[in-house]
Amino acid sequence: MLHPRSPRCQSAEFQRPSLSPFEVLMASTMLLVASCSSSDDGGGGSGDVGAPVRTYVAETNSLEVSFILRGSADLTPNQQLISAASGGMAFDYLGNLYQASPPGALNGPSIKVLRQAARRSFGNEEGGFSGEFDHKIEGFATTLVEPRSVALAHGSGRILVADSGDSSVKVFAMTSGGEAPPIFQSTTPVPPWDLAYDEPSDRLYVTQADGSVAFFDQFLELRPASPSGSILPSLDGTTPLSTDLRGIALLAGPGGEVGLVVSDFGAEENGTDGSILVFDDVRTASGPVAPDQVMGGATAQLRGPVDLAVSADGYLRVVDGEARRVLIYPSSGAGRFQAAPSSTRSYFAPSAIALEPIDPVRNYLTASDLDSPAAPIVELVLGTSPSGVNGEVLRAPADLSGPPTAAFDPGKPLRGLGIDMLGTVYTSSIEDSFIGPVGATRAMNRLALERGTGMDVTYDPAFDRLIWIELLFSPAPTPVAPTALEIDDERGLLIVSDPGKPGIWTFGSNGGIWRAQDFPPNSDPLDLVEGGFAIGLAEPAMTDYDAGADSLYVAVSNGTIYCFEGFTGSTGTLPDRVINPADAQGLSQVSRNLSGLVHDVERDLLIVSDLGDDAGLGNDGAIFVIEGASQASGLTATVSRIAGASTGLDEPTGLAWDGSSLWVADRANGMVSRFDDLLSLDGDVAPTATLAVPDVSFVVLRAEGLAPTSGGSIGQ
Repeated sequence: MLHPRSPRCQSAEFQRPSLSPFEVLMASTMLLVASCSSSDDGGGGSGDVGAPVRTYVAETNSLEVSFILRGSADLTPNQQLISAASGGMAFDYLGNLYQASPPGALNGPSIKVLRQAARRSFGNEEGGFSGEFDHKIEGFATTLVEPRSVALAHGSGRILVADSGDSSVKVFAMTSGGEAPPIFQSTTPVPPWDLAYDEPSDRLYVTQADGSVAFFDQFLELRPASPSGSILPSLDGTTPLSTDLRGIALLAGPGGEVGLVVSDFGAEENGTDGSILVFDDVRTASGPVAPDQVMGGATAQLRGPVDLAVSADGYLRVVDGEARRVLIYPSSGAGRFQAAPSSTRSYFAPSAIALEPIDPVRNYLTASDLDSPAAPIVELVLGTSPSGVNGEVLRAPADLSGPPTAAFDPGKPLRGLGIDMLGTVYTSSIEDSFIGPVGATRAMNRLALERGTGMDVTYDPAFDRLIWIELLFSPAPTPVAPTALEIDDERGLLIVSDPGKPGIWTFGSNGGIWRAQDFPPNSDPLDLVEGGFAIGLAEPAMTDYDAGADSLYVAVSNGTIYCFEGFTGSTGTLPDRVINPADAQGLSQVSRNLSGLVHDVERDLLIVSDLGDDAGLGNDGAIFVIEGASQASGLTATVSRIAGASTGLDEPTGLAWDGSSLWVADRANGMVSRFDDLLSLDGDVAPTATLAVPDVSFVVLRAEGLAPTSGGSIGQ
């Protein structure tokens, strides 16, 4: 089986009285005391749990606190995260967890996005939903009523939400947040419970409370779409076999078949007639359809199954809300499952399950750190910063053979640019607030891949999101004049240079401000005082983060390079090393005002650009190459210096590197240049190719295969 998927759902039988805000707050503080201690019931089977995979079970305890238990393949929980949500869950490629959140005592209906849930340590300061790391889609404009489950469409960057409150499927952008309106919504015949999206065929399957599965052809293309038909489980073509379908998963067969696994909660007054139904191929199924496998009765030990997940090795895990446990059914081959569970584990009130994603795309540390790219570079993402007006995000051929093919207005003057592995473009900006201008970051959905043509050419709150401190509720300071930014997909970090502080800010790329690194440091890492250096004497520019070593390299306006070791674990510290680019003998510093910077981890190189003395007054810009970057300190000989009239370098503000070729954005000359086989070059050499782009300041590489369209929601 290939790429099983499992969008999730929430059981309806656990509808409890609302608690007062005080009771809910007390409940969250007492979680460790009162939360359920799940136990292994054995299940009467062999205990076979299949290949290793981390499991995530959504549960609500006796104090109405909803949380997620992370465990091993046998469901043994070892960490918990207070999500304040009990609905269905789905992972994206980067390990971010999306969860439906029905309305509660303190929260309205929402979709919560937890940054790097697959990597973060549950139970510590990152152990609960936090605006510093995470974000949510919530508010009147969302039109959410009773969101039950979610599915992701990676190829189009969409969140699909089953909303049983108004019998609809709502579609949001994966980047959106706050009071983002849905892009569109489609009506279901009856209240939906769960949904599964077959991205290659653009077909959506929705389980419904009347025991049927509705399907929508061309779901995202038609926007909105009407149901194309429904599948009615039946043994004889007339008698319904299912009562109330909940969980659903799709299975891809070896011949292109699309299999379907659904859970039937059964009649609520019965409580013992739950079942699992398996269909080998539903591509052409419609109307009454006999399942190819039915799992139920005393052998299956099911009472009221509400959610399920299938791992890559074909093992089925089922959340039984009525029996308050999760059961594991081993694969029997060919997309079928053993009739009896091999293992079970009890919970207080489980409602949903997800399996941690395993996908090659997550092997990239970040979308733009492509020292030895596994895929060809197919396009450049460029940022322009003309004086006094909004800049543009452009896409242009990587070989510089033609003009930009797309242009997008981010809504504010563009001060920095970065992309992530989902194709999101981040720009730093200065926003208006009730206290005056504040620094922020804008995240724009799939802008590295599409948009920027036709009518879709400007920032749109339905697709895009603003990342900043919520000033009304936070005493923390804000960025002053953010510029260059760095995305680390491995940890979900957004690292922003701020010459106005001066300092380095670190955001959660899915949330708000995390912390700041003063530049130079002060006793309080969130203090706005500049310390010993005056603004303009040592301002940070481009950064490059080495996730493996947890080291941050920063190009500085005084011609030096700062290196912070153990960057994510410390604040308010001096740089551990200061590198002074020097002549070939290492005797005197040759750099004056550094801007662009690339750190090549594999070759242990630093490549930096120097703006020179007077930008715009002559071709006095330069490119320096330094070897042994991980150990360099003080005066360090440059092994190569690209400078002179032939280079066309005047104000080289931005750099991008693929391990062989270097792309340079030169703002003063309005030019993007490419130097092929850079490490063999030295002196006054002409670039291999150039492209005129007025006011260009930033350049980022886009590799082929960004945000692929298969897999991602389930361990593979």
